[in-house]
Amino acid sequence: MNQGHKKTTGIILRRIDLNEADQIVTVLTKEYGKIALLAKGSRRMKSRFSGRLELLHQVELNYFQGRGDLGHLNEVEGRSILEEDLDLKSRSLLFYMAETTTKLVAEGQACEELYDVFVEALQHYKKEVCEAVFYGYLVKSLTALGFMSGWDKCSHTHQKLDLKKTHYLSLSDFNIVSSEFSTGDGIELSQAVIKWVNYMQKEDFRALSRVNAGHKERADVFMVLKSILGSLVTSPFKSEVFLSQI
Repeated sequence: MNQGHKKTTGIILRRIDLNEADQIVTVLTKEYGKIALLAKGSRRMKSRFSGRLELLHQVELNYFQGRGDLGHLNEVEGRSILEEDLDLKSRSLLFYMAETTTKLVAEGQACEELYDVFVEALQHYKKEVCEAVFYGYLVKSLTALGFMSGWDKCSHTHQKLDLKKTHYLSLSDFNIVSSEFSTGDGIELSQAVIKWVNYMQKEDFRALSRVNAGHKERADVFMVLKSILGSLVTSPFKSEVFLSQI
């Protein structure tokens, strides 16, 4: 990792209390990927960072990157790009998005496309369409990071899917395969799930927010996405546990 003083824009994904005075802040940036910064004194009442390190705020950062992985935050200015009228479930889905991003992105991994997707998701995130944006973000982030290929073709034949046939999600590479290529360890997919995921991969969040999927389709897509995330990340998702209790 290049050393020296840096300036960048990012989205705050996580804060961890280090001691009575300091925090470690994880930020998704466009230029440098995911970075971890030491915010000295940020927990003190009169800290210069007070009120400027809120989760999911878009921030302008000045920091120093030394030899290690942990940078040192010098200055920060931030603002919320979310609407304020969000209920508990809406905020819980946001925390799930942040936790997923934190766990999937490696330190310093280049992810300009993912950053743009996250910002767009936050800009369109409203209480009445929060689930559509939530599912769209998970699909788009997995696709941008290379964990999911397009759901419009069979990964073996590279031919357009014939939705009259049965198709499966391979849990070894998360690609779509027709029944004749299934190894028996995949998840059978309905036509509705395939069409919706393919739509989420291709369309922007403005279009996604107009989709009113049924309860079964939402549950089926969430099951598929959790299966993918569970295969990629071994540690449990705290936000999922909290979400299940709402």
